[in-house]
Amino acid sequence: MKQRVFVIQSVPASILSKSNASQAAYNFCRKLIDVGIFDYTLSIVPADIKICSRDCVKDDAVEYLDFRIFEVLRFVKYISVLVNDMLCVLKCASANKIWFYNITKTNFLAYVILRFLLRKSVFVIIADHSPNASWWSLSNCMEWVLAKASGIISLSSRAYPLNENLIVIPGIESFDKKMLLPRKNKSPRKSFLFSGLLSNVTGIEMALKIFSKTDAVDLIVTGKKIDLVEEYALAYQNIKYLGFLEYDEYLDVLKSVDYCLSFRDPSLAENIYNFPSKVIEYMAYGKSVISTIVYPELDGMMYHTVSFDECEIMALIKRLSFHDSIPAEGLLDNIEKIHEHFSLSTWASSIVKIEGDSL
Repeated sequence: MKQRVFVIQSVPASILSKSNASQAAYNFCRKLIDVGIFDYTLSIVPADIKICSRDCVKDDAVEYLDFRIFEVLRFVKYISVLVNDMLCVLKCASANKIWFYNITKTNFLAYVILRFLLRKSVFVIIADHSPNASWWSLSNCMEWVLAKASGIISLSSRAYPLNENLIVIPGIESFDKKMLLPRKNKSPRKSFLFSGLLSNVTGIEMALKIFSKTDAVDLIVTGKKIDLVEEYALAYQNIKYLGFLEYDEYLDVLKSVDYCLSFRDPSLAENIYNFPSKVIEYMAYGKSVISTIVYPELDGMMYHTVSFDECEIMALIKRLSFHDSIPAEGLLDNIEKIHEHFSLSTWASSIVKIEGDSL
């Protein structure tokens, strides 16, 4: 019998770069799978992600649910969602504890059936969730169903009291501390990394505008292709676009830079309620972080904060091109705190605690 099941919404690594699936979500779920606490992992492949070959949907750690029929007909996607959710319910029916990574349109039906019809112990890990102003929105419906979950682990402490049985853990990191001593950039020029989702929500346009106005420092961008970044990279020698990288390649880039950027616009709902766990990853590798939001999740850690304002960010970057106000001891202290609070063992014990508190 499958005692503890993990339900995610991801794709195999072989097609990650070719789809619009989130690399951050993929990496997060893989780290959580590595905790070794789940007996079985299911992935409901989102209907809007096209998988060309069924052969690539094979994985020793994950079973992918990817029913497709007449994909050329757009409305048939709803049938795919329905069938995949029902398959998920059948495969989870014998489980004692079921954990979902986020609740979205892709897995909403499966969650509702398992929790409310079959009365299963269903828990949720919330990485991204923002309230919706519309009363009739699916997001507001999710507010109610999440309140009825057996328990929740949230990456953000700022959202709202979603559930009485809730623990906040902003990120997850697995690493050997001996390998994480801050590695310095070998070039005399300071380098700044912008990585992940390249959109206005994450502030990529702000970063490109600022670094196009100063050629004394380098901006390195990694992430799935967008035309705007390529245009800036062609026009300005100090802006380097590396595209989508495999995780090991990305880590090599991360270790070599001086600073990492988190340029979230604090006026956007997506950024008010959510925490970018990539910041934890930056700090875990001993990097100085520049953030346009002060995060309570990072209380006690050292990082640069600045308003989401082009002139103020520009001034800070110019200062940092000569001197970093965070000492090496502060960066090492960040690493120690992350190892203590966001490790695999912390997640394993928190999952067990949430389950126990639900009884």
